[in-house]
Amino acid sequence: MAYVVKGFEPIMPPADKPPVSLNKGELLSVVAYLQGLGGVVTIVPDDIPEETFMPVKGVEVILAKGDVAAGRQVFDEKGCTICHKTVEEEGAELAPNLFDIGTRADIRGIRESIIDPAARVIEGYQIPMPTDYEKELTVKEFNDLVAYLQSLKGDKSSK
Repeated sequence: MAYVVKGFEPIMPPADKPPVSLNKGELLSVVAYLQGLGGVVTIVPDDIPEETFMPVKGVEVILAKGDVAAGRQVFDEKGCTICHKTVEEEGAELAPNLFDIGTRADIRGIRESIIDPAARVIEGYQIPMPTDYEKELTVKEFNDLVAYLQSLKGDKSSK
């Protein structure tokens, strides 16, 4: 356990469990970064497993349960909001509105729509989704994004 000042309770959540959920390689990367800010760096690149930062590849996507909050962040940061909306009142002009996608598609359908966007083209939308998701998303980000999209059930609180 980390050093805790006498009289105070430890307040940091475990880094390898939700809500943080970093894998061993990601934890080592964080430690190396922090050590590099002003300490002695004891972690070398060979300590970090290569697969930690491997991109997603086609059907090899892990069937792990993703984190909804992290998935929302992925959705926002990767630019999905440029074309897709997740609010009922807003029209999605460039791509389908995903306000209730969790009621319209199962996990397999959501994954397929990201991995192979041409497999399910919604009538009326001509601009295809990017097909280079494996360059943009890690496996964790992919699973988090799928979890977020699955959580969108059409209720006001799911935005």
